[in-house]
Amino acid sequence: MPNRRNFIKTVCGTAVAIGLAGCSDDGSGGESGDSGDGTPTDTRTPTATEARTTESDIDQTFDPVNMSGDSPEQIAEGVNLLSHTVYETSNGVGVTGVVENVGDVTFTEVVATVTLVDESGRVAEFEDTSAAELDELSPGLQWRFWIPFEGEELTSEMRYEIDVAVERADPTATPGTETNTTES
Repeated sequence: MPNRRNFIKTVCGTAVAIGLAGCSDDGSGGESGDSGDGTPTDTRTPTATEARTTESDIDQTFDPVNMSGDSPEQIAEGVNLLSHTVYETSNGVGVTGVVENVGDVTFTEVVATVTLVDESGRVAEFEDTSAAELDELSPGLQWRFWIPFEGEELTSEMRYEIDVAVERADPTATPGTETNTTES
C-alpha cells in the first residue's frame, strides 16, 4: 500500500464521470454571489435532496492550471456543479469548485465533500475526506467551496470524488416536519 503522501499526490481532475438521475439541467443563467453566513430566516421546512457524486481522474503529468471541470453537470436536484479544480499550496493540496442553485427553491444547507481515492477506486488505509458547508443558497446564486488537504502532495495515481448534499426549503411542508439529507 502506498504511503499517505504518495497516495494523496495523485489527486486532480480532468475527466468527469457522473450518474444522472432524472432530468438534467444545463445550468445556464443566474447571477453570481454568496448567500452569506447567517442562519436561514426562512420558516419553511427543509426536505432532503439526494446527493450525487462527481469523480475526477488525473493526467499522468500534473498541471494544476489545466485540471478543472468545464461543463455544468447536475449533481443534485436543482444543483449544478459548474467547475472544479485542484489547487496546490505550500501547506498541501485542495479541491475547489462552484455549485449553482438552478432551481426555484432556496436551499437551507449545502454541504460539499471531497474524498481522495486510489486507482482501484478505494480509499486507502486511511480515509481522507474534507467538507465545506453553506447555510443558505438562493435560486440563481452560486457558491465556491474550498476544501483543503493540508500536509499532502499530488501524485498521478489518485482521483477525487465530490459529493454535494442539499436540504431545500419546501413551501408546501407543514412546520415542524424533519427530514435527513441522504448522500450517495
